[in-house]
Amino acid sequence: MQKIWYNQIISVFLGFFVFAYLNFCETSEFPLVFVQFEEILYSLIISNSIGITFFHFVNVLNKKVFWKTNLAIRFFIEFVFFNLIAILIIAILLFAYAKFFVSHSSVSVFYEDHSDTFIKLNIITFVLVFIFTIVDFMNYSYSKYASIQVENVKLASEQLKLQFDALKSQLNPHYLFNSLNTISSLIYRDIELAEKFVRRFSQTYQYILSVNERKLVSLSEELEVSKAYAFLLKVRYENSLEMNINLPENIMNSKIPPLSLQMLIENSVKHNVISEEMPLKIEIYLDKNDYLVVINNFIGKPNYVEVENNLMKKPEKNNFKIGLENIKKRYNYFTNRKIFVQKDENFTVRLPIII
Repeated sequence: MQKIWYNQIISVFLGFFVFAYLNFCETSEFPLVFVQFEEILYSLIISNSIGITFFHFVNVLNKKVFWKTNLAIRFFIEFVFFNLIAILIIAILLFAYAKFFVSHSSVSVFYEDHSDTFIKLNIITFVLVFIFTIVDFMNYSYSKYASIQVENVKLASEQLKLQFDALKSQLNPHYLFNSLNTISSLIYRDIELAEKFVRRFSQTYQYILSVNERKLVSLSEELEVSKAYAFLLKVRYENSLEMNINLPENIMNSKIPPLSLQMLIENSVKHNVISEEMPLKIEIYLDKNDYLVVINNFIGKPNYVEVENNLMKKPEKNNFKIGLENIKKRYNYFTNRKIFVQKDENFTVRLPIII
């Protein structure tokens, strides 16, 4: 409703402006409102009729012919079609005015007497419709830009929330408590190993804190901290855990949301029973065409980084899918390629790398 009032106010202004200009061209004088009230009122009726018609036709075009997908067609239709509509409305209403309100021998005489004015009116109409079409396009562009900016703010906010959730999951007290217990036990039996453990432990936490506001990291960075994290797990579980990483160098500059690999490694440990009788095996390798593992002599464009661990039965917790959902949502901001999860005798997650 507010838009139509704006439309009518502009129509009134343009109607008075056009009448004043044409009157000045004919008489070299500006119109007197009280003297020429009837002519001014009729001019405003014409301009408002055009304005209302344009308003409703624009709404129809916005549903049928979109600026975004049919820019040239939309511009052509709006410019040509609206010119024809405006000229038709002017002709009909002026015909009615000449027929019923002007004392001439015929309507044709009225048009002949004001032929120069009608030519000027058609030119003004042509110019105003052109301006209207440009303004309508600019209004669409601004509205689209504003909506995109609002959406970007929402996406950025959501992205930060997901980043924070990922960070929070990696800073959980349970993991810290287990790591400190491991350090405590190592100090008395292997000082050198304890020192290495502390360094890897500090490396993982330094990375976690450093990527707090980064949306993407290189695969090489993620792998480096994943190896440090794997070292901590290996010290803790010894022969009960085996982890193999086999990735070609040519994908190390590709991108990945931070902590993605570490969260998957952590999930594989968290949701499996680990023992020497049933050791947990985790592999990270490049996959192409139905889990074809490529080692060193990889040929072709890398498609996926795969994280796979053998799945051993353990009661599932409610938070089983939280880490995966976090990773999926963060990936959605950067690529249309989906994350694939397969659960059989193994638990497999395929992450698309971002080139």
